[in-house]
Amino acid sequence: MVRTLILIPKMFSREEFKKLTGVIPEDFNDVSKEFWDYVKQKLKPLVQKVKKVYYEESLMKVEKRLKQKSEYSIIKMLLENNGSLICEDSSLVAETEAWLEMLNKQRDNGAIELYEETVKERKEYIAKKINQTLKEGEIGVFLTNLNSNMPFSEDIRIIKMCRFDPTDYLKRWQKKLELARADPI
Repeated sequence: MVRTLILIPKMFSREEFKKLTGVIPEDFNDVSKEFWDYVKQKLKPLVQKVKKVYYEESLMKVEKRLKQKSEYSIIKMLLENNGSLICEDSSLVAETEAWLEMLNKQRDNGAIELYEETVKERKEYIAKKINQTLKEGEIGVFLTNLNSNMPFSEDIRIIKMCRFDPTDYLKRWQKKLELARADPI
């Protein structure tokens, strides 16, 4: 039996989006709602079948936020129906966040390399954890921003589930802001 992993890229929260762009688009709430409504609708028929919920954050942060964002209501829905939550190594998450904070203050080639190495370690850790815990015939859901180049086992069928890629939405908004600054009318 095949193992199946449903990959869901995480939609940015308002705080994350503002931190990245400085400005929240007028349509942000509608776009975010559309994204999470789509995911929830697609997952509903699978709720009883999902056995593992993987989340790219430390368990402490996830438990703290279970009531806050749309993706947490999806996690809660899956957990209430026999899914188990598996999160990242908290020290790797903290290390990545520290390198990223440092890079936001000052661009340094050494720091960039160390940040990239830590992200690579996180990807390897998550892929290993998924490989160890997702059993034959099981379906898992992975909510992530680290979805590119993940070293998943070849016997895991990957299904990407999203109405649109949140990173594309972010990039379009950043381009719109850039154009507005270059040509203020």
